[in-house]
Amino acid sequence: MYKVLILLFLMSSVFAAEETKLIEFKLEDQHERKFTEADFRGYISVFIASDRGGSAFNELWASAIVDSLRDHTNFGDLKVEGVAHLGSVPFFLRGFVKGFFDKSDKQKSILLDWKGIFNKTYSLIEDNTNILIFNRDGIKLLHESGRELEPTKLQNVLEILRTELDKDN
Repeated sequence: MYKVLILLFLMSSVFAAEETKLIEFKLEDQHERKFTEADFRGYISVFIASDRGGSAFNELWASAIVDSLRDHTNFGDLKVEGVAHLGSVPFFLRGFVKGFFDKSDKQKSILLDWKGIFNKTYSLIEDNTNILIFNRDGIKLLHESGRELEPTKLQNVLEILRTELDKDN
């Protein structure tokens, strides 16, 4: 009995440790550009992730974050990236679903997570915008979720980002 409990404890520790760092990934955006976790190394990374139900709020959160920090001296050290949780989309509908993503602005990219690796690793909250913040070393600093822009949550996000941006590289 004790061996089973110890094994369960050790397994839960391993799984908990996995979600404290930015995971290895290879994803494409809606423009078919490839991204990996290496593209975010050395940057303060904000992933704004959601399923379809939360996607209506992503731009609101992204704009609030970027607009609030745009004038920071180290703004260039910040990467804000969208992630679409598409793990439940059947393979044969991927092309159809991909057509729903805006391709008009090449500067804006949304990582298309067909396997749901962000959802599985970071336990994204359904029907919400999920904000994942990682420092320059890939350590997760925050997982916040919400729908409408909530001032207290936004303040918390901005406080963490400003603290990280103020640190020397």
